[in-house]
Amino acid sequence: MSELQDMLRGQARLHRKQGAVALGQLFESAIEEIQLLKKTYNQLFDAFQDCQGELAKANERVKELSELCASHEKDMFRQCVFMEKVAEKLEQHREWQATAKVLRRPTRESQQALNKFAIEKKIEGAYSVISLLDPTKDSKAILMANKYIREQLHKEQEQA
Repeated sequence: MSELQDMLRGQARLHRKQGAVALGQLFESAIEEIQLLKKTYNQLFDAFQDCQGELAKANERVKELSELCASHEKDMFRQCVFMEKVAEKLEQHREWQATAKVLRRPTRESQQALNKFAIEKKIEGAYSVISLLDPTKDSKAILMANKYIREQLHKEQEQA
């Protein structure tokens, strides 16, 4: 029986040795797989961080563009309001001219009074337009309006 036991012990050692080698190979294979997965994870993590940086830049650009759009909307709204007021002033000027045509009388005094009235209204209209202008943006228009007012005052002095 001792021979059989020796043989069984030898077989057990051999199986343990083979099992340990197989188990060692399994562990090595698992370590290689873990390293490969770790490398893949690091690549994905780096790509994710790059995407986050790009997303932050894109969000910043969106914010800038939104602010720019809001600024342009405000400017366009102000210009529309300004144009509406100018249109109202022009309409009033046309009404004054129509009234002046109806009220014309052949006398010299009434003609002078009417001309004076028309010049006063033109000057008032010019002042109204100037009050609507932005001095930092519309300096040429303000200068032209001031020149127009001076011309009207000069006409009034000539007629008086």
